[in-house]
Amino acid sequence: MKRYCGFLPKNCLWVFVSALVVSVLAIYNISAAFTEQVMIASGNSDVNKNRLIRVVMDDNYPPYVFRDSSGSVKGILPDQWHLWEKYTGIRVEIIATQWEEAQRVFNQGRADVIDTIFFTPKRAKVYDFTKPYASIPVSIFFDRTISSIPDCLALRGYAVAVKSGDACISELREKGVNSLVHYPSYEAIIEDAAAGLVKVFCMDDPPGCIFSENIRLPTNSAKVLNSTQASFKGLFKR
Repeated sequence: MKRYCGFLPKNCLWVFVSALVVSVLAIYNISAAFTEQVMIASGNSDVNKNRLIRVVMDDNYPPYVFRDSSGSVKGILPDQWHLWEKYTGIRVEIIATQWEEAQRVFNQGRADVIDTIFFTPKRAKVYDFTKPYASIPVSIFFDRTISSIPDCLALRGYAVAVKSGDACISELREKGVNSLVHYPSYEAIIEDAAAGLVKVFCMDDPPGCIFSENIRLPTNSAKVLNSTQASFKGLFKR
């Protein structure tokens, strides 16, 4: 299925609003689930006042998390975690950084939770996941000079830009797509696409549409990956 994104602000706005609604609706469920576990463990809400959890996440994944012009971390997830902090009484320290670094921080034990992460069988062998709280479409975006990309086999003739640490990397490699060009962020991919240096890239739809619309980038997109409905989950070390 092909969907034009770059010059359709209504479509991009729909993705933005859908993501916002899903996440807002999820706030209560996430807070309730975490709070129930905490109350069972502590037996006393006063104990929570002295507790602290460190949550690491991507710092450039709009509308879920991003930095404003002053460098402050904003978005749905920071707001959500601040509400959770208020609801449970447990202090939350948010660590926002590039996605690959966020995973490194978590794996080194410098954070208790990693957010904005997709479930994969490989990750499930090492980590404990919460229930998913949002479904995120993942697309292959391609320059409009390319007529179509019907399946992953068609990607083998292109260099595909990906964000380092992204879940789509393993799936692309499993399908024989090995000409991958790693970038530190989605925004960096979009900047090179605007400069004509990137013709094909893999990206989650919400930030993909927002970044593309911000610079009026003309792209098409195709759903050729199994992860087109990947789910956001909170992640804890076992």
